[in-house]
Amino acid sequence: MPAALRPLALAAVLLAACTGEPTPEPATPGEPAPTPAPTAWQPVADLRADVDRDGVVELGEAGDDADEEMWTATRGALFLANLDDDGGRCAPATLPADVSDAQLAACHDASDDVVNGSQDALDLAPLRTVALPDAPEDAFATVQVVGTGAAYTRLFLRGSGTWRALAPDARVEAGLLRAGLELALEGRDVVRDSSAWDGSADVVLTLGRDGAPGEVLAEDRVRLKVAPVLTLSALQPVEALHVSDPGAAGGADEAAFFARLEQLREAAGISAPLLRHPSRDRWVQDFFEDAYMAVPAAGGRQHVMRVNLRSAEVYAPADPLAPLRSAGRVVYALRGPDVAALQQFQLEGATSSRTYNAMGNTETVPPYAGYPLGRHLRGSATGGAPDASFTRMLEAQGMQPPVYVDTSWLQVGHVDETLALLPSATAPRGWVLLAADPAGARAMFEDLQARGHGETRLFMGKAWRVNRQDVPAETTVTQVLARTDVLDASARAATGMEGQLAVLRRELVLTDAELVRAPFLFQPLGGKVTAFQPASANLVVLSRTDVAVADPHGPVVDGVDVFKAHLEAQLAPHGLRVHWVDDWNLFHRLTGNVHCGTNATRAVPESAWWNTAEASRQALRGSRAPSATRTDGPSH
Repeated sequence: MPAALRPLALAAVLLAACTGEPTPEPATPGEPAPTPAPTAWQPVADLRADVDRDGVVELGEAGDDADEEMWTATRGALFLANLDDDGGRCAPATLPADVSDAQLAACHDASDDVVNGSQDALDLAPLRTVALPDAPEDAFATVQVVGTGAAYTRLFLRGSGTWRALAPDARVEAGLLRAGLELALEGRDVVRDSSAWDGSADVVLTLGRDGAPGEVLAEDRVRLKVAPVLTLSALQPVEALHVSDPGAAGGADEAAFFARLEQLREAAGISAPLLRHPSRDRWVQDFFEDAYMAVPAAGGRQHVMRVNLRSAEVYAPADPLAPLRSAGRVVYALRGPDVAALQQFQLEGATSSRTYNAMGNTETVPPYAGYPLGRHLRGSATGGAPDASFTRMLEAQGMQPPVYVDTSWLQVGHVDETLALLPSATAPRGWVLLAADPAGARAMFEDLQARGHGETRLFMGKAWRVNRQDVPAETTVTQVLARTDVLDASARAATGMEGQLAVLRRELVLTDAELVRAPFLFQPLGGKVTAFQPASANLVVLSRTDVAVADPHGPVVDGVDVFKAHLEAQLAPHGLRVHWVDDWNLFHRLTGNVHCGTNATRAVPESAWWNTAEASRQALRGSRAPSATRTDGPSH
């Protein structure tokens, strides 16, 4: 020891003797110095998420601290299933030509372990820890999702301005703890089967020290839940209309139909141009259903991710690459920033249930008492119910309990053949149900004949397509009433409609004042029935005041098409204007109408779903995470 330092060393020894602390033994030359015992430290584990749903994680207030381990009607943090494509790496054009349905579905932002830019970071649920400025150098933390939710989520930690995925056993060192951790939770999937996962993720922060190996000094946890996938009713404004465009294979009928829709969407105030998807499969309504997920954002806003639900229609069960209806791949062309695609199907029973899986067979009942986000309306049949796995996924969202009606008597088997839910300016609940009325249509024809209009013609200039040949469809009122096949099919349809309406009166608490009848006759086809006259129930709602309906080409008396006049008079009291569209060649004679040949992206409701306590109770029932074990440090 240098002579200059000896007085300091002697002073240290004397000080130790005065305080009663032992004099440290000098280290033996060549041996490592002993590890000092950890200094006293009272750690507090304090993990925060946006429990109060205001879009901000607060550290200095109690808003995000109380009841953070449980779910209630009004409290509990949310996270998104990060299934969009912010970086564009999953665009179909960038993938191999032989990419499979499974590969397309599996490619999204949550399929890698990186944050794909600042926009992707907004899709993650923020978490924070309260800073521990006195954390000693040998302190560390682990943060992990425990339980079933671990398989469906991923944690990220931000340090030095970048995000990195956090492995469950990864240690976070003292330097970051002192400043407070900035974390984010990524959802890797939606709830597909509530018996396998209820959507919850319990995130646990654990504090430890190197000097106390294996000992949990303090622990905190918070429960989050994945946002449900919600479909949209026709009460929501249209943001974009979709059609299939066959390109060079199209002709004058397509051109006229597109031009008419462009005219109507401008009149209805829809700013986006008509979205034409290249496909010779014309039934774009059946390809996908418009839906969304949403979580709180700062300033009382909501952060929305759109979700296009691909239909579970299996067209090629033996094809390992592309078993599903190929036109349904449009959901992946639409995928992008804040637009996700979701696919769910099973091969078992695919042949018998295929038609019931088309999205024309899944509609959304608008909100009403007890169901603040509405309900799904679906058609089914004994032995031909919709895909069981897709049904489980829809029902697992918990927010829009389904109503099923029998559509087995319909040749196509879709609810949109006979039913439509329309906005109403006068109905107490703001909407009405439009239902096919074959008995009413027959009565109208009989009335025309009784008033001397039996020779009045309908379907003028139109033709049926039979064995690839055009067969004139033009007929008279008397000839229609003489067709026993049409009358018998219409009687069968009338019985079927009474069955559907009995269910809807009960389930929707539907009154006669909320029911509007749409008269049209049916004809037999393939042992079932389909519309003989263009199905006026198969329409598209363009706005709260405008609907586009298939031109009935009905009998004209005194210059007025009686079927047009009847529907216009039925809908006018509800503030609805009818815009007629000629879809005979494109859709009607191929067993569909305007709704079947269009699709719509609708605006997300301005009122966030979690602000409805009733909705929260329905879907995200109160539950408590397993109790945290605190071996040291005060609770908070």
